[in-house]
Amino acid sequence: MSVVRDMDALRRALGEKKINYFGHSYGTLIGEQYAEEYGDRIRSMALTANIDHSLGARKFLVSSAAAAEDSFQEFVKWCDRTSSCALHGRDVTAVWDGLLARADRGEIRDPEHPDRVLTAHEITFNVFRMFYGPDREELATYVAGLDAQEPPERQPSVQPRQVRPSTRRERTSRRKRNRSTRSSARTGASARRTTRSTPG
Repeated sequence: MSVVRDMDALRRALGEKKINYFGHSYGTLIGEQYAEEYGDRIRSMALTANIDHSLGARKFLVSSAAAAEDSFQEFVKWCDRTSSCALHGRDVTAVWDGLLARADRGEIRDPEHPDRVLTAHEITFNVFRMFYGPDREELATYVAGLDAQEPPERQPSVQPRQVRPSTRRERTSRRKRNRSTRSSARTGASARRTTRSTPG
């Protein structure tokens, strides 16, 4: 509601009695709420890809997921019957599932920034935006391009460092150092106890 109130404050600041409003997708939520609160201050309003603001968060997410799945299935059918589709003749659903699995393993890179890894969430979001057109040719090319990426080269395995057996002289020297260290530790502890027990 704060956005709606800000909109009306802007209307007043501009000295306008009524506004013209166009809202798309999320913008329809704002338009609907503005109409409910300030319906007499609207000259005209156009809303597309409407979202029902009366839905709770759970129902909103479920309905959005269902719409996305619908759009994806329409894309699969289009690709199956359209020879110009970059994924024509392939199992698009399998390609998609495999692509997201590879993204989860960190194997897919951003074509525009090859040093950056794309997550499955980012890929899904990019594809979701293409459903709006729908930009099916672009969507197919995008998915096919990502799927065609070569898997990253495996890092060469690191050979464990060979440990040379110690000589008798080295073992004797190490024992002497250890005895000296333990003796110093005992002396230090004794000195600290004496200091604590001595009245200040």
